[in-house]
Amino acid sequence: MDKRILTWDKVGKRWKRIYRGRTFYGKRGIRKSDQEAYRQAVNAWNEWKATADTDIETHKPHAEQYRPAIKLRQAMLGWLDNERQYAAEYDQYAESRGIEGESFAALRDRLNREIERLRTDFARAKPPQLDGTGLPIDPTSTMPAAQRAWWRDNITTLETHDRWIGVTDHAKTIGANLDDFLTVKRQQADSGEIAYGWFAVIRYHLEHFRRYAGGMAVKQVNANLLSGYRGRLLDTIKAGEITNTYGKGLLATVKQFVEWLWESEAIEHLPRNLRTLRITADTPTIKTLTTDEIKTLLTEATERTRLLVLLMLNTGMTGKDISDLTPDEVEWTTGRVRRRRSKTKRQKTVPVVDYKLWRTTFDLLRRYGSRKGERVFVNRNGEQLRRWSEKEDGKPRNVDNVRGVWAKLTERTGIQKPLKLLRTTSASTLAKHTDYGRFSFLFLGHSPKTTAERHYVQVPQDLFDKAVIWLGAQFGVK
Repeated sequence: MDKRILTWDKVGKRWKRIYRGRTFYGKRGIRKSDQEAYRQAVNAWNEWKATADTDIETHKPHAEQYRPAIKLRQAMLGWLDNERQYAAEYDQYAESRGIEGESFAALRDRLNREIERLRTDFARAKPPQLDGTGLPIDPTSTMPAAQRAWWRDNITTLETHDRWIGVTDHAKTIGANLDDFLTVKRQQADSGEIAYGWFAVIRYHLEHFRRYAGGMAVKQVNANLLSGYRGRLLDTIKAGEITNTYGKGLLATVKQFVEWLWESEAIEHLPRNLRTLRITADTPTIKTLTTDEIKTLLTEATERTRLLVLLMLNTGMTGKDISDLTPDEVEWTTGRVRRRRSKTKRQKTVPVVDYKLWRTTFDLLRRYGSRKGERVFVNRNGEQLRRWSEKEDGKPRNVDNVRGVWAKLTERTGIQKPLKLLRTTSASTLAKHTDYGRFSFLFLGHSPKTTAERHYVQVPQDLFDKAVIWLGAQFGVK
């Protein structure tokens, strides 16, 4: 996979990138698919970016403070990373030598946090003086004399080792490659290839990994590094700081990043334990709403909110589906909705499901739904009910008006349960019926599971309509 760090200029027929207010123009090409022109443009961009960064940082205020402060901490962190497997011995040795202070793991975490903070401050247009941040240039200056001398010897040894194997600059670190990977994912989100929500999850997951190994050389991505990260996650799970489900997601995202490193030729070989390394998560318990809770919610809701709740019960929609619903997907005379799920609509095997609307749902939809424009529902400002917007720091922010009205309704009724239970409750209710249970996966808009379902068996629409009508009767809806 190429590192899509450039955009195609249709007018000039060349690649370009705006970076820190400067515009870089790369190799001209015949068309966007001209891979040779793109490859040359990427190489020229990397050289130009290194020169631009060096020029900018050299003339920044207090650069003479930040550069050595970051370099010293990276040197200490590099020594700790090289001796990671001897953490227990390190603590015992330091104690025997009378070196007081933090443990191996605590010191490593602190150095990562300080490096991240220094880089964040130095990235500003006018970085503050280090005296005002409380971080000394030399992180060993506050240590006892014996400990300071011990660290100086270790750093000297490590610098000699680095000169022997070649010093690693920032462009070749895991952190720099994380930035490139997130740039690729951001462009995929902008183009609609992946959801913005998934991009946000990836970014949060990888920031966790950055704190663990961001300052290491990318060539150190190997089986030992991944095993160590998995061990750290297991310790965090055992301490109750995160769930095993969240830990499983963190590890899966890191494995995806490592595969991208190999595909983009940043590393020569995939770690041998990449396929087998995993964290087991508990199977979640399926929760639903009771019939009485549904009746209470429908009774207490305003008409517009009641319409949103009924659509989720009637068609298995999520808040994203409601936000994306278009007038063309609604049959405004017969009361039907025909559409694919927003989450999986790009998959060829996902069916177009034809839902018959309950009379109450259809009456409210004709009253509050728009038959013109791009969306059936918009907020009072004419915006999508669910969307992503940029924060001042450039990070995306999820705005969900559907979840907002649901939160107000559940607070008013005292039924503090998540919005997704509406979809879960309808599918689970269908699954309990002897004849209609086979429609639960179709109701959810899932892909057919068997070859017969995909190629030979046609959905009996009349029977599915009866199943949907029966479902409404279970909730007291006509």
